[in-house]
Amino acid sequence: MTATKIRLLPFLILLPTFLIAGKVGTPHFNQKNMHSHAAIAVFCLWQSELLAQISFDSSSLAPTKASELVYFVKSGTQSAEKEALTVSVSADSTDLRSTQNPLLGSWKVTAIHYEYTDTTYVVDSLDYGRFLFTEDKYVVLYNPLMNQRTSFQNLSQPSDAETIQAFRSIVFNSGSYELDDDVITNTPDIAKVPGFEDGKQYYQIGESGEQLTLTMFDETYPSGDKPAWYGKLKIKFFLRRE
Repeated sequence: MTATKIRLLPFLILLPTFLIAGKVGTPHFNQKNMHSHAAIAVFCLWQSELLAQISFDSSSLAPTKASELVYFVKSGTQSAEKEALTVSVSADSTDLRSTQNPLLGSWKVTAIHYEYTDTTYVVDSLDYGRFLFTEDKYVVLYNPLMNQRTSFQNLSQPSDAETIQAFRSIVFNSGSYELDDDVITNTPDIAKVPGFEDGKQYYQIGESGEQLTLTMFDETYPSGDKPAWYGKLKIKFFLRRE
């Protein structure tokens, strides 16, 4: 179906100008201010003609073809200096932020590979986990065995054994992150393990697009110490964009 084209009308640009000038409802001009109002009208007509050249897709409210607008804005009332502000508009439906940062969004964990030097263990029986990324914050939550967790017999009063098993069947932390080329550095401010806040976890980015792999290859405690698995194990997460 052909997208409906909407043209921007010049009077929509002119009306706010006269509202600001205080002349709506009082259409009398004296000779002293006639020239200034004429200049404003000419500028707004020029601006509206420029804006009217942009056609929009009414179904997505996004431009249908790439274009570039350059606005020349006078600085000050007496100065003739002009500043150019360039706004680039793309017809691509992909979020520009996602192009610049492939991590942005919500990612479902579909499988985990525990890669030792001589063996790789694969767990993928159940999609049970999620990675979330904003511009500078993250949330990691997953079941390390990727299987169905055992429900408590009494949800409000679990036994000690049930509590320990539940603790072992979930991993989570959240905080801020930095992206440097293809390496993510996570710094949690809340963690499953008390005391790991302000530690570091390092992930290597693999595939991108709708499928993503993140391989955790390093971890550093706030004290600077390393876990026992460091240098022996890498954990590779297979993610699907939600």
